[in-house]
Amino acid sequence: MTTDDQIIRNIISGEQHAFRVLVNEYEDLVFTMCYRILAHRHLAEEAAQDVFVKVYRKLHLFDQRSSLKTWIYRIAYRTAIDHQRKKRVRTIELEKAPMVADSQDDAQVLMERSDEQQRIRRGLAQLKTIDATLINLYYMEGQSMEEISEITKLSKSNVKVRLHRARHKLAEILSRKQMEAT
Repeated sequence: MTTDDQIIRNIISGEQHAFRVLVNEYEDLVFTMCYRILAHRHLAEEAAQDVFVKVYRKLHLFDQRSSLKTWIYRIAYRTAIDHQRKKRVRTIELEKAPMVADSQDDAQVLMERSDEQQRIRRGLAQLKTIDATLINLYYMEGQSMEEISEITKLSKSNVKVRLHRARHKLAEILSRKQMEAT
């Protein structure tokens, strides 16, 4: 397994395949971050390409104060926010997860899970971008408060407060939607 340090050295020294290794390692992470902010596949793909162009151009500036993953996350976050500002997009594009089940009971569980995920996505779409991003980073990506602070350039205490408020806003939205449905 090649370490991030080795990959960086290889890219900077001009090895052509080394950047492909970096892209393969981080493309899902970058696309997911961009998609969660932009909520449109084609915009997320465009932003993800821009992220890797920026990573390639600025890799020599990477100072290793944070992990390469966190550095790339930060670039992806800022690039997606920039794209959102340019496009003024905040609608949600819901994609159906493939549903494969061995039995009728499994199919029911998958359908309920899919419905719940769609409900959460719709709720997240109603939050401010930063709030939805914080929830995604913490709960769906499993990032620590320190990593989120580095990615968003918010203080750790600000991340905690905003995340707390975002959770409450999302809970209000979801309960309001639940009440409307009944």
